[in-house]
Amino acid sequence: MTPEWTARLPAWKNDASNMSFFRFALRRAQLHCVRIALGHYENFFVLGPLTPLRFTPHLAALYAFSRYADDLADEITDDREGLKRLESWRQELRNTLEGHPSHRIT
Repeated sequence: MTPEWTARLPAWKNDASNMSFFRFALRRAQLHCVRIALGHYENFFVLGPLTPLRFTPHLAALYAFSRYADDLADEITDDREGLKRLESWRQELRNTLEGHPSHRIT
């Protein structure tokens, strides 16, 4: 983690006693995203042999986030329910950017 990103973290995450928990939670979320990227039923090869390993968790997170939003848009037949869930996902993104993620992907 670069110093400029560390400065942006909520105050509780800058506390040394909480940093190991933060790293554990981050790794757990990254693994969840990698599983989504590797295991989705569609024929979209996100993480291939040419992908540098250092980019794997980042590309997997981007894919998982996009995949989830796409599934909300495509797989929910009731338009009102779909819009409600997309708005909820939008709010989750806002909360995450403010330092309060609650979903495994974010």
